[in-house]
Amino acid sequence: ALVGQQVGQSGRGVSILAGADLSPDQVERNRRRMPAAEFFALDVQAASLPRTFDVVVCSEVVEHLDDARAAVAHLAQMVKPGGRLLLTCPAGAMYATERHFGHVRHPSARDLAAWAEAAGLRVDTLWNWGWPTYHLLKWATNVNSEWALENFANGPYSPAAKLVSTGLYWLNFLNRRDDRRGCQLVGVFR
Repeated sequence: ALVGQQVGQSGRGVSILAGADLSPDQVERNRRRMPAAEFFALDVQAASLPRTFDVVVCSEVVEHLDDARAAVAHLAQMVKPGGRLLLTCPAGAMYATERHFGHVRHPSARDLAAWAEAAGLRVDTLWNWGWPTYHLLKWATNVNSEWALENFANGPYSPAAKLVSTGLYWLNFLNRRDDRRGCQLVGVFR
């Protein structure tokens, strides 16, 4: 997601919401679903958009990329001076379920900070979330990854699966905000 401000005819700031995706087909679907927003086909590993935004959000993407460092550099090029890049991604061990969904690697907090700083941004905040309950959930899901993928990643959830998912959702509020054993990175860079 890309969020910016433009000065409207009244002289007041007008928020602009934009999005980018690698798939031109997905871009067209997004344009039909949200006509008030702008959407662009973009390979963030290869290029950036020729404009800047107040906030650039890249959530759950870099773990799928062969050249995440280049992607962060291109994301940084789209951040206005004084703006922010919000980046989230998994960290730690990569499980079978994650490989199934196309994860290439899980960067460390040190990786994210280094990539952002090399792109001219500085770390505003960077934390590792997910210890202990989300970490345990990822491990448990992968005890039998084929069963988990078949029962929790395809089609509508049964009432029992909805109950389990809701319970697990609430358990995640027990996670510590910053613990090196966490398995989810959240970073804000300016």
